Amino acid sequence: MDTRNVAPWKWGVIIGAGLLSVVVWFVVLSGGDKIKLADGSEAVDIETGQVFFLPIPPQRLFPVANPDTGRETLVPVWEDMDGTWYLQMRHVPTDSEFRDGIEIEIEWDTGRVETNGKEIRRAK
Repeated sequence: MDTRNVAPWKWGVIIGAGLLSVVVWFVVLSGGDKIKLADGSEAVDIETGQVFFLPIPPQRLFPVANPDTGRETLVPVWEDMDGTWYLQMRHVPTDSEFRDGIEIEIEWDTGRVETNGKEIRRAK
């Protein structure tokens, strides 16, 4: 190939493709951040406010039994970046018998829940 007859814009394309391949090669081989898959979820006890980490499959039905009391008082929650806990409302039973047994403070319009402030316990 005679390099004297190659148009300048073609050199730009060739050099750009070479640089792009180096960048792609570096990103692929460096690994970057690894994706961490969830192996459970957090749940709050509606009687005590204690937060538990439940190593359970996602198809589990809620409420779940508290490992200390055996009573079905654990409902799933999530924590925002400010450290505020919120109920995952789709898992909270709507029957009045369940809601009457709730002893912690819950803002029903936002789902904000008051926990006991202790660290998260891992349930077995």
